[in-house]
Amino acid sequence: MNSKGDFSSKEFLKKIKAGSIEKFQFWRDIQKFYKYNKVEDVELFVSCFASINIFFKSDLSSGQFYTWLEKYSETNPRIAKQIKEEIEKNPSRDTYEFWASIVYGLDKVGEDFEDEIINNIKSKIGFKLSAGFRAATIINFEEKHSFYDRIDSLIDINKFKEILENIDWAYLMNFYTRHLEDFPKFSNRIQELYKIESSYIYSPLVRSLNSFIELEKNEELFYLSIKHLATVPLQYSGIYNSLNFSFDKFFDSNPEIIKIFLENWIDFHLPSANGMQVLEHLLNNFNDKNSKYFHKLISTWLLKSHNYGLAVQSVISEIRSTRDSLQLDGDWIKELNEEDTILLALRVIGFAWDKDVAYRMLFQILAANLESQEIINHTASLIYSELLLNYPSLIEKLRKENVSDKKQKAIIKQITDKADDFFNRLSNLPIHDEFKPSEKRLSYYNKVQFSGLGNEAMENKKPSFLDFADKTQLRVGKGFFSKTDRGFTNVMEPKRISHSMEMPRLEFIDPIGQQAKRLHFRYISKDEFHNS
Repeated sequence: MNSKGDFSSKEFLKKIKAGSIEKFQFWRDIQKFYKYNKVEDVELFVSCFASINIFFKSDLSSGQFYTWLEKYSETNPRIAKQIKEEIEKNPSRDTYEFWASIVYGLDKVGEDFEDEIINNIKSKIGFKLSAGFRAATIINFEEKHSFYDRIDSLIDINKFKEILENIDWAYLMNFYTRHLEDFPKFSNRIQELYKIESSYIYSPLVRSLNSFIELEKNEELFYLSIKHLATVPLQYSGIYNSLNFSFDKFFDSNPEIIKIFLENWIDFHLPSANGMQVLEHLLNNFNDKNSKYFHKLISTWLLKSHNYGLAVQSVISEIRSTRDSLQLDGDWIKELNEEDTILLALRVIGFAWDKDVAYRMLFQILAANLESQEIINHTASLIYSELLLNYPSLIEKLRKENVSDKKQKAIIKQITDKADDFFNRLSNLPIHDEFKPSEKRLSYYNKVQFSGLGNEAMENKKPSFLDFADKTQLRVGKGFFSKTDRGFTNVMEPKRISHSMEMPRLEFIDPIGQQAKRLHFRYISKDEFHNS
């Protein structure tokens, strides 16, 4: 690369091989390399594959290079053959990473690689095996039935376990799912791969749900795939995001599929998983696009088992954007017997920690069972003791409920009057001086807290050359601004920001007692409830 800004692919590759190119320079110049579209030194080019792979793996952005290499091989077959030969002379996982792309491009100009692909799959070297599978996956062969039967006959899962690395299983899964329509017998092979402990199997499986493993054509395999994907480790958030996309068409048309996935996920991951954060988008979309089904689902979960109750608790925590609409299924509540309804009310308090969601659910139970004095007594008692005494703001909310039924109005009045009486008596109690807020006590508390924070900050502080520089504060009037690489920022003025939220009163007065009560509501069984 000279001063005039002309691009030289050879100089670019030399810098890569020498390791003298920064990350930002690589991504800038690789685009110029694609446009230059010329390999001047084949040996140098192939010797750079290891370094190129490092850049690609750090940003997961190798797709464009594969595509360029395929097109280059098609339009420059003579050079492409030289690149292929150089790869085969210097076999490694990095060089064979791009073998299939070159073969794919050369196949388009009439070259035949069937025997070479078969030889790679016969190999006892993992990266040659995976290169063979990748080529067999993307190339369209004229005699594909006989060719794929030859490949299938060479596949020995037990043998491959000793040879293949984790990532290689993805290419084998791609091969089988891509050709499933022409070879239905590959369904059994795909199910064999479910037994392999490799995280790389999940991504091609998710992608195949959108194109190759179709519900209408492969129903049994589809449901088995859904259940297998429910076991995806929680750290693979990208796979869960892809699943949300795959499930999008089923929210309205076939929500049972999403139910199967969620319940298998709960059975596999809870209670050990710390919530359902990885399913946040899926749960919000489900509640938003098919709230009727979703509300019935979480309603049944509350009565199903403790793990499913934990799932409801996690659902309430995760669906922040659609939480205001979350409630029980009104029609389903009416179908419950008296015992199950009272148990449901207890489980609501046990698992629905959001005060507004718990209030909505208990109010639904109360409104749907005005003919049962037993249910009224239990539900009204829970609304009073567990919600209103913890959150006094709910007293006014309950009082303003727009109800037409006279009996329900009377019940609401009894509950709110009792809560008002409790807080009136509480406000008349004498306040002892030792519990009064004190400026002196507060300043001492702040001093201790900030001292601890300051010491911790000093311990964790890393040395910097900036410690020797004078600190400059840029101010203008009441505002302040700073200087960046792009110039000066706009002048900003300090603003007072405040936020308030209602904290549960009884949780502060008796946290252990409240927790014990909630645990009792969670675990109480029908038999215990009947005998109590």
